[in-house]
Formats: sequence, C-alpha cells, structure tokens
Amino acid sequence: MTLERQFYAIAPTQFGFDGTLDAVATAENLDRAKEVGVDRFLLTGAYGEFQSLDDDERVDLVETARKLRPDAVIMAGAAHPSTDATLRLAKRLVDAGADEVMVGPPSMTECTDLDAIRHFGHLDAHCSGTLVLYNNPAFGWDASSAVLAAISDMPTFGAVKQGTGSIARFVDSVEVARQSSSPFRILAASDLVAVATLSAGADGLTSTNFWAFPQAFCSLGKAVATTEHQIALKIQKALAPFFEQVRALGQPRAIKAAMSFRGFAGTPMVRLPFAPLSDIERRGFEEVIRSVDAALESIGAGV
Repeated sequence: MTLERQFYAIAPTQFGFDGTLDAVATAENLDRAKEVGVDRFLLTGAYGEFQSLDDDERVDLVETARKLRPDAVIMAGAAHPSTDATLRLAKRLVDAGADEVMVGPPSMTECTDLDAIRHFGHLDAHCSGTLVLYNNPAFGWDASSAVLAAISDMPTFGAVKQGTGSIARFVDSVEVARQSSSPFRILAASDLVAVATLSAGADGLTSTNFWAFPQAFCSLGKAVATTEHQIALKIQKALAPFFEQVRALGQPRAIKAAMSFRGFAGTPMVRLPFAPLSDIERRGFEEVIRSVDAALESIGAGV
C-alpha cells in the first residue's frame, strides 16, 4: 500500500478574520497538497473545529472541496449527541460528495459498549457510503477489541481511526482488522507517534501537522512503508521540538499559525473556545519551525 493511499491530511477549517467560514480557502489548501502527492483528506474533524460548525457549514465544506478536488478521497466528520442526528448529517455529507464519513459514539452520554454497538449498527443499516469509526478515549470511550470486532464486521464500516492511548490495544485492533470478515483498515490517529503505530501494522495515518511539514511527513511515511526505520526515526527526532510546541500551544490554533507561516490559504483565525496565537507565542513558534526546517534539511527530508 503506497503512502498516497494510506495518508490522510486532516484539514483545519479556514475562517475569515471576522470568524465566517471560508470554504474556498479550505479547499484551496487541499489542492496545494497535490504538490507532494497527497490526495486523501479528513474534513470537519476535531481539529477541523467540528464542534464550532453547524451542519450547513460542514456540508458546504465538503461540496466546495469536492468541486475543487474531484479526484480526491474525502472523509468528513459527523458527530452528534444523538444517533438520528448523526445519521442525518452522515447522509447529507455523502450526498455532498464525501467518500467516507467518520463517526464516533454518541457524545455527552454515559455510553456502554452495548449502547455503542446499537448506535453503530443503526448507522450501518441506514447510511450509504463508507463509514469510519473514530475511537478516541479523550471523548470518554475507548473501544474494546470485542466492540471493534463487532463493528469491523458491519458491511458499511471500512476503517477505524484508532486513537487509543494503549499501544497494546492498538496492536490488538490491528489483529482484529486482519480477522474481520470484510476489508477493514486501521488508521493511526496521531502523527506524534507515527513511527510506532505504522510499525505496529497500521494501514495508514491521519495527520494534522502535515500542513506544517508536508514533505517531511511524506518522507516519514514512505520510510516506514519501505522498512527504512532509521530514516523514519531521524525525521521524527527532527520534528520533536515542533511536537513539543504543539502540545504546549494546543490544536488547532498551532497548526493554523504554522499554515499561515507557510503561506497556505486562509487566516490563523479559530472559533471559540480557541484563540489565535498571541504575537509572542507566534514569534516563538516560528523560530521553532525554522530550527526544525534546518534539522530536516540536514538529513535530506525537506519541510
């Protein structure tokens, strides 16, 4: 499986300085990603500020991206407190041009494993297109191997974006995918530990920080895919100061500042509860980016 088929760039949602949606700028950034051969994207994810968008804006983003990148594979996030609301949005996103729709368990609920299976089973039965499970314990639920096995056998589900904090559970999920009765992929949710998760057997990687260092993340993925792990580890080590700053500053404000520095379309604006980097934060962050650029250049990985 080549990098292009397994690498999803998580696209931050662009806003004007007045906070209004800029779907065109978001889509233009997808077009620019062609320069490094990336053609799979996740829109309206958590770092796409899903929680601050209404359903019409989410659909607008997918429609606009589909018009500008008709050749791209587009995954779009659909998450609501209720199963029915999630299903309605998922259907609209498919109609708007999404190839895959990412869904999680119902939010703001004490969701048992049985509740989750019932929720996902209803989506599987009533939604067309391909569904992707988003498993992230930060949202209050971490799918067990048994639950993941049940979901992997649902015909509409084609992958899990696996964000578990347990490497043992991550490895177990890879084994579950291999035993599934239908094709089921494991997409590593975090690019901060990409070498570990890709080496553990993940079929792909989703990455927000790609937008700060497009060539470096492509080089890292290719190095792991071709078992050149020493090169991959050197790239990850070079990126470490950037990762540290991202953790300190928080997402999506950090990656939007990095995209602005790189000259991507749009502004560094974010919606509440987030706030753009202050001038002091921005200057310090840009110095870190420059130092990482130099480190990557020294190992021939580019930016």
